[in-house]
Amino acid sequence: MFTPHKRKIHIPFLGGRCNEISRFFKKVVPLLLTAILLYSYQSYAQLAPVYPPAGGFRIDGGLKANTPTANQGDWVAGPGGTGGFVLTDSGVAVVGATTGLKRDAYNSNLDFIFTTGSKFDDSIPALHWTQSTAPNKNDINNAMYHVSRDTSNNNQWIIIGGDRLSTSGTSYIDFEFLQNTLARNPSGGGFTGGGPNGGRTINDLVISMEYTNGGVAANVFFYQWKAKAGGGYEFVQFTPPAGTAFALTNGVNESVPFGAFGSTTYQPFAFVEAAINITKLLAATGDACAGLSVKTLWIKTKASASSTAALKDFVEPIPVSFTFGSASIKYAGPFCAKGTASVDLTGITGGTFSAPAGLSINASTGLIDLAASTPGTYEITYTFNSGNGCIKTAKATVVINPFPSCSITGPDGPLCPGTTGNTYTGSGGVKFKWTISGNGSIVGSDSSSSVTVTAGNNCNASFTLGLTTTNSSGCSSTCSKDVVVKDTIKPVINCPGNKQLECGAASDTSKTGKATATDNCGGTVTISYTDAATAAGCNGKAGIDRTWKAIDACGNFSTCVQHITFIDTTKPVITCPGNKQLTCGAPTDTVHTGKATATDNCGGTVIITHTDAATAASCAGIPGIDRTWRATDACGNFSTCVQHITFIDTTAPSITCPAPVTVECAGDVPTPDPKSVTTSDNCSGSVTVEFVKDEASGSCPKIITRTYKATDACGNTNTCTQTITVKDVTPPTIACVPDVKVECGDATDTTATGTPVATDNCGKPTLTHKDVNSSQNCYTLITRTWTATDGCGNTTTCVQHITVTDRTAPIVSCPSDKVLSCGESTDPSNTGTATASDNCSSAAEINIFYTDAPVAGSACPGSTNIDRTWTAIDGAGNIGTCVQHITFVQNVAPLTKVKTASVQKPVRATTQKSTTQASVNKDKKVASASKNSSGLQVTAYPNPFQKKVNFRIVSATSGKAVLEVYNISGQKLGNAFEGKLDAGVARDVQYTLPFASNSMLIYKLSVGGKSASGKIQSLE
Repeated sequence: MFTPHKRKIHIPFLGGRCNEISRFFKKVVPLLLTAILLYSYQSYAQLAPVYPPAGGFRIDGGLKANTPTANQGDWVAGPGGTGGFVLTDSGVAVVGATTGLKRDAYNSNLDFIFTTGSKFDDSIPALHWTQSTAPNKNDINNAMYHVSRDTSNNNQWIIIGGDRLSTSGTSYIDFEFLQNTLARNPSGGGFTGGGPNGGRTINDLVISMEYTNGGVAANVFFYQWKAKAGGGYEFVQFTPPAGTAFALTNGVNESVPFGAFGSTTYQPFAFVEAAINITKLLAATGDACAGLSVKTLWIKTKASASSTAALKDFVEPIPVSFTFGSASIKYAGPFCAKGTASVDLTGITGGTFSAPAGLSINASTGLIDLAASTPGTYEITYTFNSGNGCIKTAKATVVINPFPSCSITGPDGPLCPGTTGNTYTGSGGVKFKWTISGNGSIVGSDSSSSVTVTAGNNCNASFTLGLTTTNSSGCSSTCSKDVVVKDTIKPVINCPGNKQLECGAASDTSKTGKATATDNCGGTVTISYTDAATAAGCNGKAGIDRTWKAIDACGNFSTCVQHITFIDTTKPVITCPGNKQLTCGAPTDTVHTGKATATDNCGGTVIITHTDAATAASCAGIPGIDRTWRATDACGNFSTCVQHITFIDTTAPSITCPAPVTVECAGDVPTPDPKSVTTSDNCSGSVTVEFVKDEASGSCPKIITRTYKATDACGNTNTCTQTITVKDVTPPTIACVPDVKVECGDATDTTATGTPVATDNCGKPTLTHKDVNSSQNCYTLITRTWTATDGCGNTTTCVQHITVTDRTAPIVSCPSDKVLSCGESTDPSNTGTATASDNCSSAAEINIFYTDAPVAGSACPGSTNIDRTWTAIDGAGNIGTCVQHITFVQNVAPLTKVKTASVQKPVRATTQKSTTQASVNKDKKVASASKNSSGLQVTAYPNPFQKKVNFRIVSATSGKAVLEVYNISGQKLGNAFEGKLDAGVARDVQYTLPFASNSMLIYKLSVGGKSASGKIQSLE
C-alpha cells in the first residue's frame, strides 16, 4: 500500500497571498459552484492545452505519452514523439510540487475503508473508518493528480485519475477539494476536519466520475458543500460551463509501468481520468479576477450517484497548497551592496518586474545587481496576467545597506624579533575581526577594536595584520597593515676565566666555564666555541685557546678567547699482578707470576721496575716472596705496589695398598697393617699412613674393602683400598642315625627315630630333613633324607630308612545271638552285622564278611541252626573273627523270654591272609565321612580311590573355607577347595592326586578358625 506524505505541495506559479485568496474565495466559489450546479455530461478523448508536460495532456483513459497520438503528453513516458510526462515509470513525480501519485492498499484486511453507515452527504464527524477489504469495484489502488497551466492564456488546470479492482458494474470515484485541513484520526475510527461547517468549509468542491463496464466515456458530476435551510450541511450538485471539464476511461488494456493491483496492465474500464480548467471555473463565478485556495485533496469511492450513497474506499487525505488566479513575490535581505539577489515567486509566472531609480533589476527575472545599485530602500512591483484578461500586481520591499570604513593604527616597525605588547587599533563599523599572517601572532581577543601582537622570531621578515569591520546593517569592509621585524646590533659577550688543568682532567665547558651574552632585542642568543692547540709542557699535553662566539636571532655576533693549559702533579696509577700461590718447584719469574701495569693521567711513557724480598716459609718448607713494583711518569711522579708470592702444597701424596687376598673363613681375615702401605710426596715432606675402615658386602663370597689413608705435611690426603675375599668352599660333615622299624601308630618324628650329628670348618651347619613315604604291600617305608648346610650353602646329605609295619589284627564285635521262628530270614539285615576296629586301618579300610556253618538241633523241620563266623581283614591283611549263633524254634512267643546262646566275645585274630567269602562289603568301595562339634562335615567318596576323589563339604556357619590334602608325613599336596561357604549349603568338589600311589592321605577342612579332618586311601 502506498501512503502519501502529509505535506503541503508548494506550486510557485499558482501561489498568492492568503488574505487575497480568502477575499476572492468568498466571492468566487459560491458563484462558481452555483453556475455549474445540476450539470453532468459524458466526455470524449481531448487534449488539455497545458505545459508541462510537453505537447499538452491527453485525456483518453490511457497513461502513456505519444500514444495513440504522437507528440502529446500524458502521465508516463511513451514510445516515439516529443510528448512529455509527469510521472516516471516507477511512479515518482517529475515535479513533486505540482504532481502526485498516491497508493492505497487493495484486496487486503489492512486497507482503510469507510464503515457501514458512512454516507456521501455526511459531515466529517459522522464519517468513520475501519481496516477491512473494500468491494472489488470500489477498491482503489492508485490515485493521481497534476496541476499545470495553458501558457497561451495563463488558464490553470487540474488533471486527476484513479482506478478500481473490478470492472463489474458502475463505479464512482470522488475527488474532493477542501479549503481547510482534513486528517484520519489514528485511533477511534474517525476523521478531523479543519473547516468550520461540519468539518468542511462552505463551497468545498467534489468532482465525481462515474464509469461503467462497456463504455469509455465517463460521466462527470460537480458538487458544492452548502448549508441546508433547516440546519446542517449537504453536497449540492451544480452545472459548470461547457468545456470546463472532460473525462474518459480506458476501453482497452493499458500498460501500468508503476503497477496496479499486482499487475502492470489495466483491464478495460479499470482506469478513469479527467481534466478541469480552473480559470474557466473562476470566470463562471462572475468575478473573473478572483482567486481560489485548496489545502486538502481527498479521493474516495461510493456505491452510487445518490446524495445518500454509501461511501466505500478512500485514499489518505493529501495535504496540498493549490493557489489559482494569483501570485506573490519575496526577496531576502536586507542586503549589502555586493553580489546579486534573486526573487522568490509564487503563483502565476510570465509577468514583469519594475523598481524606482537607483535599483538595478532585470525586468524579466527580477534578479537585482546589488553592487550596481545605490544603497537604500526600494519597492518592487511584479505585474502579471491571471487569465480571463485580468492584469494583477504583487509588491515586495528590498533594503540595500552601505559598507563601513576600515583603518589600522599602531607601530610601523621595524620591531625586534619576539617583541611583545605591540598594540594596534581599528576604526569604522561596530564589529571587528582581526587576522594575522607571516612573522607574528595575535595574543588574546581578535574581535575587539584593539588587538595585541607578538612579533615572530624570524629576522628580516614581516607580518600582515588584517581587519574586517562590520556596521550595524551587517555589511563588512576589510583593510590590512604590513610591519617589518628585524635586528642589526651585535650581542655583548663575556668569556669565562683562563684555566690550568691536570693531565686527564676534563676540558669540557662544565669544568672550564661557559661564556654568557646579552642582546638589545632580548631574544635568544646562541653561544658556541672552537678550540685551537697551544705548545705542550713536560707532560706532552698541548694547551687550548677556546674562542667563544655569541650570535643573536638575526645573525649579529661577537667573540672572545679563553686560555686553558695542562700541568702534571698526579702520580701514575699502578696495578700489581695478582698474588700468587705456587706449588713446590714452580718457577717464580714474571713470565709465570705476572707483570705490573700502569697508566698516567697525561698519557706519557711510564717506566715499571720491581724488587724481591723473602718471607717466612709455609708448611711446604719453601720461603715466600714480596715483590715490590714501581711506576714512574715523565714528570717524575711515581707509585708502588706489592705482589705476594707464596709456596703451597695442594698435591695429594701417592699411596699403594697391599695386594688382594682370599681366605675361607672370617677368622682367617688378616688384621689391618699401615706398615704394609707404600707412599711418596711431591714436596718430600713426611707422610703418615692410617687404617680408615673395612666395608663388607655380600655373604658367600663376602668381599671386604679395606681403606688406608696417607696425609702429607700440608694436610693433603689420598686413599687406597685392599680387597679381601672370604669364600667357604668346604662342605660340612654329617654322621647319620641308623635305620629303625616302628609299629603302625607309633611316633616317627626325630625325637623317636634320632637326629644326625653335623660339623663345619667355618661354624655350625644347619640340619634339615625331608621324608618320602612309599607303600610296600603291608608296610610303609619312610625315606628320611638329612641335609647339613653351612653359611655359604655348601651341603652334605645322608639317608635314614624308617619302616612302619602293621602286625596287629583288627578287633571284631559280633552281633548278638538270634532265636528265629521257623521260616524267618537269616539275612544280616534281620540278624545284625558285625563291626571292627584296627590300630592302623580305618573302618572303611577293613573288609568285613561272614561264613555260615550248619549246627544240628534246629526245632524246624528241614532246617539247621547256624554258627555265623564274622571275619575282619585290615589293610595289612591281619585277620580277626567272632561267631554269632542263630537258633530256630517253633512259634516263638512275643513275650516269652528266650535264653540264647552266649555271645562270643570279640577276639583279635592272628595275622593271616583272608579267603574269598561272601561278605557285607566285598568288592564295594564305601564313603568316608567325618563330623565334629565344630559344625563342619566332610564326606569323601569313593574311598579307597584311584587318582580322583570327590568331597562334599558343609558348614554350619558362612565364611571362607579351605580344604587341604596332606600325605601321611604331613607334607601338603594341594588344596581341593578354597572359597566361600554359605551356612548349611553343601558344596561338591573333586580333587586329582598329583601322582598315583598306594598311600594313606589326610584331608583337613578349615572355616572361620574351626576345622575337621579325616583319612582317605589312594590306590595305584
